[in-house]
Amino acid sequence: MAAEIQERVSFLEETLNRFILHTDKALFQLSTEMKDFKDEMKDFKDEMKDFKDEMKDFKDEMKDFKDTMNKKWGDLSNKLGTLVEDFVIPNIPTIFKQLTGLEDLDRVAPRIKVRHSKNPKIRKEFDTVAIGGSFILINETKSKPTTEDVQNFAASLKEVFGFFPEHKDKIILPVFASLYIPEDLVKLLTRRKIFALGLRDDTMQILNPKLKLP
Repeated sequence: MAAEIQERVSFLEETLNRFILHTDKALFQLSTEMKDFKDEMKDFKDEMKDFKDEMKDFKDEMKDFKDTMNKKWGDLSNKLGTLVEDFVIPNIPTIFKQLTGLEDLDRVAPRIKVRHSKNPKIRKEFDTVAIGGSFILINETKSKPTTEDVQNFAASLKEVFGFFPEHKDKIILPVFASLYIPEDLVKLLTRRKIFALGLRDDTMQILNPKLKLP
């Protein structure tokens, strides 16, 4: 009986030792795997940080690119506007002579800024002003003319002598110019008693020549 008990105790001890040994190995393996997992997580976090930094740099670069493009588009838009004006301005003396029959002009002033005679805080830029004899030509130039542009120009003519009181005895010759003016705008300009100046046959011409002087 004692021998049998001793045999069972030995078996239990051996089983317990194997269990402990197996458990130690399992714990060691688990510890190793946890360390590897932590290292992988650290690498992952580092990669995510690098990714976030790269995304931030990318966003900053995109913002700078967008700001640069907006500025370039703005510069291009402004340049297109001045290009049309540069094309129109040299034609103003010829158009003035065609409309008035006068050979000599007293003054041609492109892109002139003038203060209002009664309210100096108000300043207005005129695309071109030509003066000669009993006439003062007021030119407005648009790269892409609209109905609103025509209406605004027509309204602004009422204030011309507020900016040029010294010429209040002269007759205003309103000239609205663009490289291309649609037919409906030409008709609107004619109804508003404004000369339409556009490109035709490679030269700038009055598109409503039947319009009589004021």
